[in-house]
Amino acid sequence: MADDADVIAHLLEVEREAAQMILAAQKEADAKVAEARAQAESQFKARYATLAAGIEAEETSERERIASSHKQSFEDYARSLESSRKDPEAFNALLDKLLYA
Repeated sequence: MADDADVIAHLLEVEREAAQMILAAQKEADAKVAEARAQAESQFKARYATLAAGIEAEETSERERIASSHKQSFEDYARSLESSRKDPEAFNALLDKLLYA
């Protein structure tokens, strides 16, 4: 009977040690997961910031190009209007005809 008690006590001790080992392994796994997550988030934020900055630079460049093109087109149109022949008498006659007919 004493042998049975010793065996049971030994098995309980082995089980306690196994539980401690499992707990230690779980803590180590949690630490590794937390470290990997922090590293992944850091890499994501760095790449995201780089990509966002690149997209913003492209957008700013494209806006400036479009604004310049628009300004040039408007100036060309204004010059074409200035250089076109004007006939104020015919214009006034047309207005009189359209408005007071």
